[in-house]
Amino acid sequence: MHTCKPDVVASVLVESSKQTDMNLRELWANLLAQELLGGTVHPEVVNILKRLTSEDAQTLAKIAEENPDGDYITSFKSSVFGVKSGSEAEMSIGLLGLKATMRKRPKFSFSEKLLESLNLIEREGGSWVLSPIGEGFIASVSEPVEEDFA
Repeated sequence: MHTCKPDVVASVLVESSKQTDMNLRELWANLLAQELLGGTVHPEVVNILKRLTSEDAQTLAKIAEENPDGDYITSFKSSVFGVKSGSEAEMSIGLLGLKATMRKRPKFSFSEKLLESLNLIEREGGSWVLSPIGEGFIASVSEPVEEDFA
């Protein structure tokens, strides 16, 4: 038998009541369901979700879609839509034996940098990937799978 954490349930109810964005409301509802059914939601997930906008959730969904690693990705993607990410460019100039290299700084969106600061995503090679915390976060805000609670 599982025991849900009253502080998590209370926090989710308070925060979800403030939410007007339908996509984020769905994530809050999923989070509440996960806690009520399994009692496994870490209290920090509530704090992370409070800080996200719909655009942030869309960015996270796009990164998750590009690097699928679990069953929860599908239900998370169904709640939000993807956005574009930046790229890096480099140019070298040689003149009279001198060489100067100019590198254009990658253009990361605010959402990408916020998600990175929350440890939900990280750079791997030239692309963003979910961090282990990001994977756990998505699992917490995804629609519960019935077999997980049987």
